[in-house]
Amino acid sequence: MKKSLKLLLKLMVTAGLFGLLFHQVPMAEVKEKFVNIDMFYVVLGLSAYTLSTFVSALRWCHIARSLNVDLPYAKSLKLYYLGSFFNQLLPSGMGGDAVKAVALAKTSTHKTKAVHSVILERLAGLGVLLLLVAVFSLYIVSVLPALSALLWPLLALAFCGFVVLIYVMNKPERLPQIKALSFVRKFLEDVRLSFFSSVRGFVFQFLSSLVVQMLSILVLYAAALSIGISISFMAVCALAPMLFLLLVLPISLAGWGLREGVAVSLFASAGLMTSVDALSMSLIFGVLVMLASLPGGLVLWMRYKH
Repeated sequence: MKKSLKLLLKLMVTAGLFGLLFHQVPMAEVKEKFVNIDMFYVVLGLSAYTLSTFVSALRWCHIARSLNVDLPYAKSLKLYYLGSFFNQLLPSGMGGDAVKAVALAKTSTHKTKAVHSVILERLAGLGVLLLLVAVFSLYIVSVLPALSALLWPLLALAFCGFVVLIYVMNKPERLPQIKALSFVRKFLEDVRLSFFSSVRGFVFQFLSSLVVQMLSILVLYAAALSIGISISFMAVCALAPMLFLLLVLPISLAGWGLREGVAVSLFASAGLMTSVDALSMSLIFGVLVMLASLPGGLVLWMRYKH
């Protein structure tokens, strides 16, 4: 019942956001954008997203291995596609990360660490997104001054959180010795093992996460180029991380509606493209992600078949 209510609320939010967008943006002009779509950039976007999935699966393998969780690359890739399929194409109350965590924990002798590996893989990506926002923060504020009220507190909070994390992780004894916090100590130990136990491990996690995010940005850029939008790759690099961060909010179905609204607010308000262009770009991006997630359906079918 609770999952059904959650799904219903997401559907209502998605429909409401699209209704608002369709009321504000001329849909006839949006349709025209799709008539002469350049398939070269569609293939480029699909290829970039597919490559990002392969790299993400490798990153997850590395994290799992650091926690002594058995996760061969082939299995990691299958579960990653399965999670993507649930995220994008199935209206379930269970997110892709939850699907991956449950599937891996079922076959693992270290069930808690298996779940932690999924959470940490997600956090690695979010950490690099925040770093990219920080790198492009001056540009973001220059084209969208109104965002400074949100951006600076967000970056300050992220920095303070990182400092506290490092401090507590290295001095876990400072946490109150109560049973309720035992899971926090275990999680912090897994954070240390995954990211900070060796320089080589940290560099791998950082670089792989950076590659994944840059490939996701390339997908959005390819979506823009496919309909003839004239915009620099650096401008997309600057604003896309803000878009991807806001998509973490689980308030709409697979990010639909929210992604389009944020894209219009960011790219159109910054004067980088029209509202029609921003909405069209976001819709194509969503379709590309959906198409690139289709192999997860095959994984799901094979699991039920056996």
